[in-house]
Amino acid sequence: NELPHLLLPVISRPEQGIGAVNWAVQEMERRYKAFKELNKDIKDLSAYNLFVRKVKSELVSPSQTHLSEMPQIVLIIHELYDLITADRYSIENSIVKLSQYGSKAGIHIIVATSIPTPSVVTRNIEASIPSRISLLVNSTADSRRIIKCSGAEYITINGEMLVLPKGISVPIRARGCYISTEDLKTVPQKDFASISDINYFSNSDYQPILSDEEEYDELIWDAGEIIIDKEKASIGMLQRVLKIGFNRAARIMDQLEELGVVGEENDAKPRKVLMNVKEFHALKEGEIC
Repeated sequence: NELPHLLLPVISRPEQGIGAVNWAVQEMERRYKAFKELNKDIKDLSAYNLFVRKVKSELVSPSQTHLSEMPQIVLIIHELYDLITADRYSIENSIVKLSQYGSKAGIHIIVATSIPTPSVVTRNIEASIPSRISLLVNSTADSRRIIKCSGAEYITINGEMLVLPKGISVPIRARGCYISTEDLKTVPQKDFASISDINYFSNSDYQPILSDEEEYDELIWDAGEIIIDKEKASIGMLQRVLKIGFNRAARIMDQLEELGVVGEENDAKPRKVLMNVKEFHALKEGEIC
């Protein structure tokens, strides 16, 4: 964490990881839409940025002075298993989309796993990622699944790997470079974005973080009654019953915590339900509306 070139802090919760991947897909689609709206001949990020630089230097149109160049983004999934077990359908589809269409929009994806089984590295994911790297694996089957041939099970030297780039049929033996802490300190600093950016963009039904002047989610009272009735504060349950996305359900849960309906989040244990029906109805009819 805290590497100076990260767009976001490291995300360790699977739910937020799913949000990050979904955000990347939406950002990709937003970029393609921006390309099309700016100029029908613009097909990729490099052409877009070149056009923007030209507009800035020549001041072609005052209406286009708001344009700014877009950076390239690399999305790294360090352990695919955690995300696949959390939401297989969403993650598989998002990885396929980013692998097929992301690079021209300047969004690239690196997927890693220590469990390269068929249930994790599915056929769709395997088919959509053309370039592969394998470190030491446990079996010939794992090696074949990653680099389409055996050999990775015999790696013995630290940092050694077998690389199978796109368009090459035989893996190349390579060695990774060691990067020290001092090396990392020389990387240009970049301000972190907010995790709320991921939450906001991950689902179209997500409600942004509230300010003091904004209202609570319109479903908050229904959600509170469901939680108190079931005596269970579960985001997944809110998703199922209210038929909403994860991030909206998570935000409603945070709002209920602010109101004192449920307790604080605890990774090891479920949230506590702090109010009964009578107390909740008194809250509903009170100051908040």
